Amino acid sequence: MRSELQHNPSSGIIRVIFERPREQLVARATALVARDTAIEARTTLASGNASGNASGNASGNASGTAGRNASGTAGRNASGTAGRNASGTAGRNESGADPTTTLFTATAPGQSLWLAGPSEGSVASIAIARGAELFLQSSAWLARTPDVALDAKWHGARSFFPRGATLARAWGEGELWYSSYGGIYVVEIGTRHPHYVCDAHHVVAFTEGVQHVPRKVRKGTDAATVGEGWVDFSGVGRLWLQTRNPMALAGFLHPWRSVGGPIPPNRDGQ
Repeated sequence: MRSELQHNPSSGIIRVIFERPREQLVARATALVARDTAIEARTTLASGNASGNASGNASGNASGTAGRNASGTAGRNASGTAGRNASGTAGRNESGADPTTTLFTATAPGQSLWLAGPSEGSVASIAIARGAELFLQSSAWLARTPDVALDAKWHGARSFFPRGATLARAWGEGELWYSSYGGIYVVEIGTRHPHYVCDAHHVVAFTEGVQHVPRKVRKGTDAATVGEGWVDFSGVGRLWLQTRNPMALAGFLHPWRSVGGPIPPNRDGQ
């Protein structure tokens, strides 16, 4: 398969074109914009229940819930390492901000589908090599090839984001597509920048060679000057950042919420 990234940096959308029959793509259920009707779609919940028939229309089986079949996604085994099943798909069920995923399967060459992120911004892809790991915002990932495993609610860095977001871990071999709020820029840690500090909510992803230490605010100090929610990066690797902060937007809009009261006036006072 191949992909085209269009309408960056403000309204990014991904077109994935399948080049062979039976090629597959795993996508966040909410990321789909449109697709060819002949592409098969099977939706899987975090519990492992699935629905969807061969034509891609959502439907249950005779019991109302389709079980996991022999080619389903492999879970973790008793030793905690990623197992691999007969279909070769590795990893745990996604269980982050969006626990529902859809497996798309091409039935003919040239079929395509469109994916987009939840907010205004860019879309991009990262190639993951065998043996490497990538860490990214759980809400950022849009799709992945089947041999890329994703733990969308990874607990190895619970304190990374001060509130709201969680950190996901991806590994395996293949391609992962993601979105950002605003534009995307890359910082090379260890080569040009031995140490780097940024707001955690601007972080989209980083490679495993990058170490991160969240800053802590001392009691009685000003959080704005000390750096609440800021992270110190070091080591060797690559860091992807987004130009906009979703929490800053939420803070800007909060006073204008209409919660059982009058609608705020516009700039003309009307």
